[in-house]
Amino acid sequence: MAASRGDGFAVLLLDLSAAFDTVDHGILIDRLSSHSGLGGTALSWFASYLSGRTQSVVIDGVFSHPVDVIYGVPQGSVIGPKLYTIYVNCLRKVAAAHGVKIHQYSDDTTVYLEFRFPPGLPDQMDALRMLSCCAGDLADWFGFNWVRLFFV
Repeated sequence: MAASRGDGFAVLLLDLSAAFDTVDHGILIDRLSSHSGLGGTALSWFASYLSGRTQSVVIDGVFSHPVDVIYGVPQGSVIGPKLYTIYVNCLRKVAAAHGVKIHQYSDDTTVYLEFRFPPGLPDQMDALRMLSCCAGDLADWFGFNWVRLFFV
């Protein structure tokens, strides 16, 4: 829309490596409680859904010993993308603190900022500085929350 108005825009595409595999169960349960208002039986159901899962590898028909899965949401499940979205929903606050917009669809994240020369929006250099500062804070947030991030 900015381009059609003749304005400029800066875009940062975030590549999240194996995003669904990096969800920390403890952090997710905390966010389900504190950010989504879940409690009691509903919260216990999610905790039960995430706990007690194991994984193993099969090579030539031989199974390895099972290992507890303490990170990630079950892939292929209907609820997995929703749980991931709740896990990373705090990103909006990080972006908003810099005056930057964010668009998320599951594990695809786009951070962007419009600019123009008339008053009302930042100019190109201010927009790039704002986006750069936001990128640094987003990288910190992802690191703190155990999500592997690659800037594209």
